[in-house]
Amino acid sequence: MTCSTAMFMKYYSASPDDTVGDALKLLKEHGIRSVPVLDDEGNLMGFFHFRRLLAQLLPLSGETDWMGPATHRGLIDRDIKFTSIIGSSAELRTGDHLHTMLSLRLREVTDTDFETVHPDTPLLETIRILIKYRGPLPVVNKGEKKLIALVTVQSMMQALERIAGEH
Repeated sequence: MTCSTAMFMKYYSASPDDTVGDALKLLKEHGIRSVPVLDDEGNLMGFFHFRRLLAQLLPLSGETDWMGPATHRGLIDRDIKFTSIIGSSAELRTGDHLHTMLSLRLREVTDTDFETVHPDTPLLETIRILIKYRGPLPVVNKGEKKLIALVTVQSMMQALERIAGEH
């Protein structure tokens, strides 16, 4: 069995010129947590994930990593309770920051770290990659960047239920 067993052909997408506010509206309207960002030719540029937006709302950590600049990652990976160290003024700044972020273009905040699969990728390999990258998993033809489908946790579960029902 291959990835094609679990492909989800109906998906919603956004343009790199759409704003974060536009993407949030799309996520809310359709009950999804991320949206592929496609250029004018339908090529996948990356994903806008709600979790990335949330991470951007955290204060910057004073730590730096091997990539250089201070990151949000340092605070995400620590067991720090913000209720004990940050007061209401920081929460007001977070609201201001969110308001500013709503007008950013998706090209500025798109997550470009993703893995793709092909319709003929073995199903077990698709599951491994889906788990590693936490979905959704874009499906493209070999040698192309044009998005043809997605594999989501939900579409994989539906495919596995169908497979189980056949045996």
